[in-house]
Amino acid sequence: TPKNVCLVLAYGQDKTGALAPQTKDRCLIAANLYKQKKVSEFYLTCACSSASRNMATEMSLCLQEAGVGEKNIRVLPFGLNTTGEIEIFLEATPNCRHYVTSSWYHILRVLWLFVTKKSWARPSWTWTCARCDLSIEPVKLAKDIIWLGRDSKRILL
Repeated sequence: TPKNVCLVLAYGQDKTGALAPQTKDRCLIAANLYKQKKVSEFYLTCACSSASRNMATEMSLCLQEAGVGEKNIRVLPFGLNTTGEIEIFLEATPNCRHYVTSSWYHILRVLWLFVTKKSWARPSWTWTCARCDLSIEPVKLAKDIIWLGRDSKRILL
């Protein structure tokens, strides 16, 4: 039986390095999947930092505070955009059943990116949203459709 694993996509941090409310909400939604025994392992693949605090590490702490065991969290901070985060996740989790947690307006693009990587993920989402994201997300989706998910930005391993 394949292991159920979840990518929690990053959103942002404030200037002190604390998680933005949308990032925190994504972690809390993911933690609920763990509590419901739908997912056993989480992957945090964002390479971004603020105030010398890596976002993936801060997300790990948030998941732990929400009840996820540290041994169930993998921090692989090499993705520099959504496509890069997804690629890192898929490379680390072959033969697993994939879940992804993001924000509602982001899910369509995220699922498209999984399809361009010849994969699929079961989505979960938070309703938290910044208004500016609603105007830019359709542009990002159009770009990803045109580029077929080939705009990966990541730290090469």
